[in-house]
Amino acid sequence: MIRKLIISCFVLFIAGFSLAAPKEVYYIVAHGGITNPFWQRTLKGAQDAGKELGVEVHFLAPQQYDVKEMVDMLDTVIASKPTGIASTLSIPEMTDEPLRTAAKNGIPVVLLDADDNRPNPIPHIAFVGWNAYGIGTLSAGKIIDELGMKPKHVLIGLHEAGNIALEARAQGMIDVFTKRLGSSVKIDKLLTTVDMAKAMSAYDSFLASHSDVDLIFAAGSASGDPAIKFLEEKNLQGKITLVTADLSEQIMGGIERGTVAFTSDCQQYLWGYLPVIYLHLYHEYGIRPISPTFTGPSIIDKSNFEAVKALVSEGIR
Repeated sequence: MIRKLIISCFVLFIAGFSLAAPKEVYYIVAHGGITNPFWQRTLKGAQDAGKELGVEVHFLAPQQYDVKEMVDMLDTVIASKPTGIASTLSIPEMTDEPLRTAAKNGIPVVLLDADDNRPNPIPHIAFVGWNAYGIGTLSAGKIIDELGMKPKHVLIGLHEAGNIALEARAQGMIDVFTKRLGSSVKIDKLLTTVDMAKAMSAYDSFLASHSDVDLIFAAGSASGDPAIKFLEEKNLQGKITLVTADLSEQIMGGIERGTVAFTSDCQQYLWGYLPVIYLHLYHEYGIRPISPTFTGPSIIDKSNFEAVKALVSEGIR
């Protein structure tokens, strides 16, 4: 209750300035930790779009992965009647009601990260994100065809419980490996959490009792960063192949040192930038893109490492 009151006061404080100088007000609401470097890229994209258009843009997210807190934020934002909202959809069952309420009240919605592919989707004017299932299929195909590897035991690290985008990445990989390698491959999923120490401990415990694991697929930077640190501390590079998703300073370093075979990029800067553009155009002219707008996946490895490295340091990629 106190947390929700603080959020309400924050939004009302912002709304007070809007009354003095009425203009378009847009919110980006995400499930991930606001201090997570991944979401800082989205924040920068939103801020840049707001400056270019001269509109008011706010980015809200819990300190750590917390969909309940995110729903509280959505409820408060919707009550303030902004010009538009962009929101992630990590657990549709929890975010469904507030986002449908927004659409019903005439607030246009853009979905981020995971699209709503259910039979009765949340009304939205656009989706901006990556083909989550495609991350898994693309990665699995590259592992077999380009790395020349037919893994025997695959461990998939997932850092957020119930996140449909992460589950889709995992399922894409599972489907390709199952179809092409059949019963010769064993696949397990492991919840690592977003805490570095707990994630490293989770990897350590699993591998201690499963010494045959020869491939780790970390489905995001929050599970990839600790996997890199764990493998390097245990001197397991070369013994266990590591493939990740997302970009981070740690992942780029892992690619450079050879600990990470490759990763896939979603260009999450665009998750902040494009929704503001789309919502503004919809507000001004009633026009919108043909959804979905995919921002990834694209493969990053040693072949294109140098072209991306500087942008990661700058907080854009």
